[in-house]
Amino acid sequence: MSLAVLGDGPAAELFVGGAFTSVGGQTASNVAKWTGSQWLPLAAGLNHWVHALVAHDDGEGMAIHAGGSFTRDGFGETLKYVGRWDANQGAWLQVGGGLSDGVRTLASIRHRLIAGGRSERFSHVALWDGRRWASVGTGLGGLYPVSFAAVPFESSPAGYGFFAGGWWDTIDGKPFPFLFRAVYADDDGDGTPDPCDRCPSADDEQDADEDGTPDACDECPEGPDRDGDL
Repeated sequence: MSLAVLGDGPAAELFVGGAFTSVGGQTASNVAKWTGSQWLPLAAGLNHWVHALVAHDDGEGMAIHAGGSFTRDGFGETLKYVGRWDANQGAWLQVGGGLSDGVRTLASIRHRLIAGGRSERFSHVALWDGRRWASVGTGLGGLYPVSFAAVPFESSPAGYGFFAGGWWDTIDGKPFPFLFRAVYADDDGDGTPDPCDRCPSADDEQDADEDGTPDACDECPEGPDRDGDL
């Protein structure tokens, strides 16, 4: 079971995820929220277990994100192991194209979402920067799928990191079983660690022509790429 709180004060809401079909007498498929007076389902819920919940702002405003072994919402819409609850639409939305296998933990660090779990594409740990999923370093390696709990911390004003524990035997290719503290440099202070940064010298979010290439690394920052090399 996973818990997360969105908001504060009297307006705060408690979200719960797990493996259940009802809560407080209300039908709810694996995820629900407590308003302070009653339990409510989140639309038609999710089609399989929810292992992780976190409040995260990916640039669209603070929202609950869920990770787990689900592949669809309760209406049959595709959600590949991670989804964002849009309270305005009353619907679950995809986060990028999702991941290739189940998510066991989520953490929110400086507007970046960290997901850990079984996805071999990203060696069990992936970062969502609001536009794309990327690996964190060379990830984690081992005989078993990783299950870890991440706790964000600030190592320095320009740093980035988290604690994690789980099942693996290497980190970034080095022997390091079961528990680690990952610290990655962030030279431009944009919140994306250098191993995942498209433009390590400047903020990735500065993209005047919206062509997907940060201005500082864009040969033509005032207009779209015209030579087809993106």
